[in-house]
Amino acid sequence: MKKYTAKSPIQFNGKGFEVGDTIELDDSHAAQLLELDAIVESVTPAQNNVPEGEEKLAAIKAAIESLDAGNKELFTSSGKAKTEAIAAITGWPVSAAERDAAAALIKPDASAVSATATADPQAAQ
Repeated sequence: MKKYTAKSPIQFNGKGFEVGDTIELDDSHAAQLLELDAIVESVTPAQNNVPEGEEKLAAIKAAIESLDAGNKELFTSSGKAKTEAIAAITGWPVSAAERDAAAALIKPDASAVSATATADPQAAQ
């Protein structure tokens, strides 16, 4: 059995696991949840080489972008990614300040901006 970290809420063997919780699974159960992107293999402190500077922000940014935007459990009421959800992906703790700095690097979807710009033809005049 290996240890995994929940990336989303999971019900397993009658027990509930929240984002960031550790769960021990055999390979067959883990494979199913890995396929659903609901878990990530836990990183032990010896494996845990936390990057620094721009590399760390890039890793946090990538983790934020990989979150399921439709899963409200992964986000705060103000729409920010929960630090626990990010940490479940990165394998190391992430502060709110680090999350905010990385989120500021995320550019809006170009198609969404284009759709907004053309949605109101009067505004273009």
